[in-house]
Amino acid sequence: MEKLKSALEKLQLAAIIISVAALVLRYCEVTIATPMLIAGMGLLAIYYILTGLFSEYTTPFERTLNYARNFSVAIIIIGLLFYLEKFPGAKRMLVVGIPSLVIAVVLQFAVPGNKPEN
Repeated sequence: MEKLKSALEKLQLAAIIISVAALVLRYCEVTIATPMLIAGMGLLAIYYILTGLFSEYTTPFERTLNYARNFSVAIIIIGLLFYLEKFPGAKRMLVVGIPSLVIAVVLQFAVPGNKPEN
Protein backbone atom coordinates (compact mmCIF):
# COMPACT_ATOMS: atom_id res chain seq x y z
CA MET A 1 0.00 0.00 0.00
CA GLU A 2 2.95 2.29 0.66
CA LYS A 3 4.16 1.92 -2.94
CA LEU A 4 0.70 2.85 -4.20
CA LYS A 5 0.65 6.03 -2.06
CA SER A 6 4.09 6.98 -3.32
CA ALA A 7 3.08 6.39 -6.94
CA LEU A 8 -0.13 8.41 -6.49
CA GLU A 9 1.81 11.32 -4.98
CA LYS A 10 4.18 11.30 -7.97
CA LEU A 11 1.17 11.19 -10.32
CA GLN A 12 -0.37 14.18 -8.58
CA LEU A 13 2.84 16.20 -8.79
CA ALA A 14 3.32 15.36 -12.48
CA ALA A 15 -0.30 16.26 -13.26
CA ILE A 16 -0.01 19.61 -11.48
CA ILE A 17 3.25 20.47 -13.27
CA ILE A 18 1.78 19.54 -16.66
CA SER A 19 -1.40 21.53 -15.99
CA VAL A 20 0.43 24.66 -14.86
CA ALA A 21 2.84 24.47 -17.81
CA ALA A 22 -0.12 24.04 -20.16
CA LEU A 23 -1.89 27.08 -18.70
CA VAL A 24 1.25 29.18 -19.17
CA LEU A 25 1.62 27.94 -22.75
CA ARG A 26 -2.06 28.60 -23.37
CA TYR A 27 -1.59 32.17 -22.18
CA CYS A 28 1.28 32.49 -24.68
CA GLU A 29 -1.03 31.02 -27.35
CA VAL A 30 1.13 27.98 -28.10
CA THR A 31 -0.80 25.24 -29.94
CA ILE A 32 0.52 22.32 -27.83
CA ALA A 33 -1.19 23.78 -24.75
CA THR A 34 -4.59 22.14 -25.35
CA PRO A 35 -3.42 18.51 -25.38
CA MET A 36 -1.14 19.20 -22.43
CA LEU A 37 -4.01 20.74 -20.47
CA ILE A 38 -6.28 17.80 -21.25
CA ALA A 39 -3.55 15.34 -20.19
CA GLY A 40 -2.62 17.22 -17.02
CA MET A 41 -6.13 17.85 -15.75
CA GLY A 42 -7.24 14.37 -16.79
CA LEU A 43 -4.39 12.86 -14.78
CA LEU A 44 -5.31 15.04 -11.82
CA ALA A 45 -8.92 13.84 -11.98
CA ILE A 46 -7.71 10.22 -12.20
CA TYR A 47 -5.51 10.84 -9.16
CA TYR A 48 -8.49 11.98 -7.08
CA ILE A 49 -10.61 9.04 -8.22
CA LEU A 50 -7.86 6.54 -7.35
CA THR A 51 -7.19 8.25 -4.03
CA GLY A 52 -10.87 7.96 -3.20
CA LEU A 53 -10.97 4.28 -4.11
CA PHE A 54 -7.82 3.17 -2.31
CA SER A 55 -7.97 5.18 0.93
CA GLU A 56 -8.36 3.30 4.19
CA TYR A 57 -11.11 4.42 6.57
CA THR A 58 -12.56 2.67 9.56
CA THR A 59 -16.25 3.49 9.32
CA PRO A 60 -18.60 3.34 6.33
CA PHE A 61 -19.54 6.98 6.96
CA GLU A 62 -15.91 8.12 6.63
CA ARG A 63 -15.50 6.01 3.50
CA THR A 64 -18.63 7.52 1.94
CA LEU A 65 -17.49 11.06 2.74
CA ASN A 66 -14.09 10.28 1.24
CA TYR A 67 -15.71 8.98 -1.95
CA ALA A 68 -17.96 12.05 -2.14
CA ARG A 69 -15.07 14.48 -1.62
CA ASN A 70 -12.68 12.88 -4.08
CA PHE A 71 -15.24 12.21 -6.81
CA SER A 72 -16.60 15.76 -6.44
CA VAL A 73 -13.11 17.20 -6.86
CA ALA A 74 -12.59 15.02 -9.95
CA ILE A 75 -15.89 16.27 -11.42
CA ILE A 76 -14.91 19.87 -10.69
CA ILE A 77 -11.50 19.43 -12.36
CA ILE A 78 -13.07 17.94 -15.48
CA GLY A 79 -15.70 20.70 -15.43
CA LEU A 80 -12.96 23.33 -15.28
CA LEU A 81 -11.18 21.64 -18.17
CA PHE A 82 -14.40 21.71 -20.17
CA TYR A 83 -14.91 25.37 -19.24
CA LEU A 84 -11.38 26.34 -20.30
CA GLU A 85 -11.72 24.49 -23.60
CA LYS A 86 -15.29 25.73 -24.14
CA PHE A 87 -16.72 22.22 -24.41
CA PRO A 88 -20.45 21.73 -23.83
CA GLY A 89 -21.52 20.50 -20.40
CA ALA A 90 -18.99 22.44 -18.33
CA LYS A 91 -21.55 24.35 -16.28
CA ARG A 92 -23.51 21.18 -15.55
CA MET A 93 -20.40 19.47 -14.20
CA LEU A 94 -19.59 22.44 -12.01
CA VAL A 95 -23.20 22.66 -10.80
CA VAL A 96 -23.02 18.99 -9.74
CA GLY A 97 -19.45 18.98 -8.42
CA ILE A 98 -19.29 22.13 -6.31
CA PRO A 99 -22.46 21.61 -4.21
CA SER A 100 -21.63 17.94 -3.62
CA LEU A 101 -18.16 18.90 -2.41
CA VAL A 102 -19.63 21.56 -0.12
CA ILE A 103 -22.14 19.07 1.30
CA ALA A 104 -19.42 16.47 1.93
CA VAL A 105 -17.17 18.98 3.69
CA VAL A 106 -20.02 20.37 5.79
CA LEU A 107 -21.05 16.84 6.81
CA GLN A 108 -17.48 16.03 7.75
CA PHE A 109 -17.34 18.93 10.18
CA ALA A 110 -20.98 18.73 11.34
CA VAL A 111 -20.89 15.12 12.51
CA PRO A 112 -19.13 14.72 15.88
CA GLY A 113 -16.02 12.54 15.86
CA ASN A 114 -15.19 13.12 12.19
CA LYS A 115 -12.72 15.97 12.57
CA PRO A 116 -9.61 15.63 10.40
CA GLU A 117 -6.42 15.01 12.31
CA ASN A 118 -3.39 17.24 11.74
